[in-house]
Amino acid sequence: MSRQTLLALSLCAFALTACQSNEPEPINDEPPVAVPEAPSRASTSDTIDLATESRREIETTSGRPARTVDPSAEIPRLEGNLTESGYGLTMIIDGSSPQAFADSLEMIASDTSPEQFRQLDSAIRFLQAYSLGVDSLGEFYQSLDGQTPEEIIARVQQRDGRQR
Repeated sequence: MSRQTLLALSLCAFALTACQSNEPEPINDEPPVAVPEAPSRASTSDTIDLATESRREIETTSGRPARTVDPSAEIPRLEGNLTESGYGLTMIIDGSSPQAFADSLEMIASDTSPEQFRQLDSAIRFLQAYSLGVDSLGEFYQSLDGQTPEEIIARVQQRDGRQR
């Protein structure tokens, strides 16, 4: 082997040895507490899937009924869950499918007050009632894809202001 190769291998061995944990074994018989890994950068749909799964676990343990409405047939009726204003109106809506849209609404509802969510729900229903050329709820949801609730509410307020 060349001198450079030996030097490189020695440095790697040194670095690996230095990176090893020198923490002592626990004295008691209890196993060490596992620290969860930091999540990697996930896509929006992965984040929504994880949040939806967590919410479903909470619903089954909290006694809140799970959603029973088919989002492709009807816009889900939800309420905001916070006692004061939250940040749900800044979240991005996923309108790629009826189920994704319903999951987005659930996530938004979990981080808004009842009044905040009523504004969004009213705006969505207004846009749906006056959407021309949209044949299905799936197409309507896609028209809202990528927007925030704040943008949807502002759009309706702007449209409503022109009608007066």
